[in-house]
Amino acid sequence: EIIVAGGFNIAPGKLDTCEPDDCVEHNGKIWKFEESPSRVWLRTLMVKNGFVDTFRSQNPTTEKAFSCWSSKTSARLTNYGVRIDLILSSAGLAQLLGKAGVSNVRVIERRTTTLD
Repeated sequence: EIIVAGGFNIAPGKLDTCEPDDCVEHNGKIWKFEESPSRVWLRTLMVKNGFVDTFRSQNPTTEKAFSCWSSKTSARLTNYGVRIDLILSSAGLAQLLGKAGVSNVRVIERRTTTLD
């Protein structure tokens, strides 16, 4: 069993970003949101290794639970952000884990993801 945690810098799904547009720019090219190379890579990593996004599996409909905001625009004040800090776990371990969430502890313009 394994846990992989860190700043992936990829919003896994539309609920994980304040801008869930149908199309996004990536390396100068316009992609459909779900087809952007970074999201395809993350989904492949998760499926191939049987990883579970611990937060999203426990909070499938929670909106605006972001972990990163632009400091240039003071976006945290309006919660205009993204959830790019993830805790992934193997499926077997996910069943044993406690509550997954996004901390209110401020680290510059980021919040830490949590797991009990």
